[in-house]
Amino acid sequence: MWFMYALSWIAFIIIAICLTISVAAGMYYVAELIEEYTTIAKRFIHFILITVTVLNILLLVLETQFTWTLCSIGVLSNIMYFFILGDFPFIGFLSPAFLFSMVLLIIHHYFAFSFFNNYYYPFPEILAYFTIFVWIVPFCFVLSLSANDYVLPQYADTQRDRYNDDTIINSGGDVVTNYFKKRAKKVGLLAFMRSVQESILPTRNKKF
Repeated sequence: MWFMYALSWIAFIIIAICLTISVAAGMYYVAELIEEYTTIAKRFIHFILITVTVLNILLLVLETQFTWTLCSIGVLSNIMYFFILGDFPFIGFLSPAFLFSMVLLIIHHYFAFSFFNNYYYPFPEILAYFTIFVWIVPFCFVLSLSANDYVLPQYADTQRDRYNDDTIINSGGDVVTNYFKKRAKKVGLLAFMRSVQESILPTRNKKF
């Protein structure tokens, strides 16, 4: 009996490793797609935002136990995500919209955990709420971080004054040259996955 029990744990570990590798491979593939088709990715995220906002309203109407506070935080978070999406694929980590959305994400988690602690729901329904209403949009933005590394620099009218104070430009530097220098310091999710891939599975040069 103990032998089959030990084999079940070994099989569980193997399945967990395979699932982890599959999820990582899927994330890598989706990140490459977003990097190559940024316009389509923006439309897709916009569609998800509208869908989640509508589902928040339907959740408040159809599920009487859900409070106005929880659903309002979800809608307000989506509004902040719309502001972030306006500059997609550029994501300003110090912009007010991004910082406020991160604060709302933490508050949303707090109210969601408090709600499900007070009201009983099956685990699949709890997981469905967190996946659709809390995690899916931030996860899309995380996958899109690497898309910013391959977009050519450009000036918007609202940002021109800020770049006039840039020491690189004022010292006679070239914007495009500076851009390609900074590309070597990519910190996106796709760049991290590529570094892990190169360290674990290094490419081999073919010898003829």
